[in-house]
Amino acid sequence: MVIAIIGVLVALLLPAIQAAREAARRAQCQNNMKQIGLAALNHESTNKFMPSGGWSFDWGPDANRGFGAKQPGGPFYSLLPFMEQQQLFDLGKGLTIGTAAHQAALTTLFQTPVDAYLCPSRAAIRLPLSMWNAPVKNVGSWVRGLTTTQGVVRTDYAASSGTALLTDGATWYATVPAPSGNDYSAADRARQTAFINNPVNVCEGNSIRQPGRTSCQDGVIFTTSETSLREISDGTSNTYLIGEKYMAIDEYPGATAQAEASFGFSTNQAAYCGYEWDNQRRAWNHLLDAVASQETHQPRADRAGYASDTIFGSAHPAGFFMLFCDGSVRTVNYDVDPFVHAYAANRLDGQATGSN
Repeated sequence: MVIAIIGVLVALLLPAIQAAREAARRAQCQNNMKQIGLAALNHESTNKFMPSGGWSFDWGPDANRGFGAKQPGGPFYSLLPFMEQQQLFDLGKGLTIGTAAHQAALTTLFQTPVDAYLCPSRAAIRLPLSMWNAPVKNVGSWVRGLTTTQGVVRTDYAASSGTALLTDGATWYATVPAPSGNDYSAADRARQTAFINNPVNVCEGNSIRQPGRTSCQDGVIFTTSETSLREISDGTSNTYLIGEKYMAIDEYPGATAQAEASFGFSTNQAAYCGYEWDNQRRAWNHLLDAVASQETHQPRADRAGYASDTIFGSAHPAGFFMLFCDGSVRTVNYDVDPFVHAYAANRLDGQATGSN
């Protein structure tokens, strides 16, 4: 009888204990995003623009390239010095691409987790196996073996690409050649030509209402971006910067092959690769996306069996945290109106509604 009573009491208390644990995890996740927000604002104050989205999935970070459009690595790499992680950012600095010393330095970078980039509500493996492409043009082909056998860091957060239809940099960087040693001169010429031929700023002003402008980058962080606070015309308190990203529960462990349920295109690269779904997410584009696709672009709670590499979301039950450009962190409900979500993601559409 006593054992039965104890069992009943445990059953009654367990939900409360679990709720308390999740509340603590949510608080830590929110604090992580506050740290990221402060780092982003310090980055903007120092460099006069928010962290860049980097180049594309087949480019990695390079400490010799500094910040902004010339930095191939993504936003979570550029934020490292402002997250008290200067020593990680500097790994590889002064070393020649392709040398053993460079490989050793970047191995350390790719395998050193940053706690502030991980949400404790996920059963996250700190070095999940993944499938980063080979070769990574400015790193090497050795990365593939590292990702599939030992694992590399990833992040539970993603920068906002606004309502951009293109959330990877392949459109611009697919034909950009690898550097010769540390010489990026040919790569820089090729990428400049690519952006002249396919500009990202055609959405400025009223031109966003012209159909077919698929290259428009209306978020704050995107490929080769250098967005200053003054360019966020809808207001910093109304515009998304970085949010929690959706991840299928199946993806939590990482994968050793694309056939596995744990493989997902939203988690198959390292945290510091260039402009790619792994570190960028978007909202529904009410001008260019089909009305029928509203639901597929809505944020949602992590679940098994549902894959998406473009949406925001989290492991939290009611909503996800979003960092706005003023540094504030707010909860956005999963049932947020698609138009409100889109307006908050877009930095320049004139719809300063924010999101809640």
